[in-house]
Amino acid sequence: MSEKEKINDPAAFFRQYYGEMEDGWSKLWEQLLSSPVYAQAMGALMDAYLSSQQAVQTNLKKYMENLNIPTKDDLARVAYQVVQAEQKISELQKEIKGMKSLEAKLDLVLAEVKEAKEFQKQYRQQGEQKGLVDLEKKLEEIQALIVAKTGAKSQSRSSSKGDGRGSAKSQGQSADKKQKAKTETRQTVLV
Repeated sequence: MSEKEKINDPAAFFRQYYGEMEDGWSKLWEQLLSSPVYAQAMGALMDAYLSSQQAVQTNLKKYMENLNIPTKDDLARVAYQVVQAEQKISELQKEIKGMKSLEAKLDLVLAEVKEAKEFQKQYRQQGEQKGLVDLEKKLEEIQALIVAKTGAKSQSRSSSKGDGRGSAKSQGQSADKKQKAKTETRQTVLV
């Protein structure tokens, strides 16, 4: 391109201007950013910014405390406590579910215990009835022996008296005594 065409083409002029300016500015900034003076100035500026930021936060915190408005730290602490409470609640819910399953198992065990008690009660009743039957048999045997022994004595007495009334009377009394003894024995066994 000739000089006339470059002058007539404004875009070409701006491209050339942009390229030259870019090179100049990049060299300037590179020198500026690599100099120790710039690094010190930026460090001092950052320190000043951080100290002013800290002062603003401290003053704002005191101001919020005076107005009884929760600060960022207060909200963070409350949020942490809420999360902890939610975790504890979920743990308790898991434990409650476990307790419900344990409760169901306990109900089964209690039902088994009731059945065992009923069985034991029935077994005792059957055993007592069997024992009473055995006891009645033994009492009848003892009664028969008593009757046999007393009968022999009463016969010897009645034969010595020669009167049949005395033997019947003594037999009736002995039967009453036997019945009393039998009743007392049953009551003792039941107790």
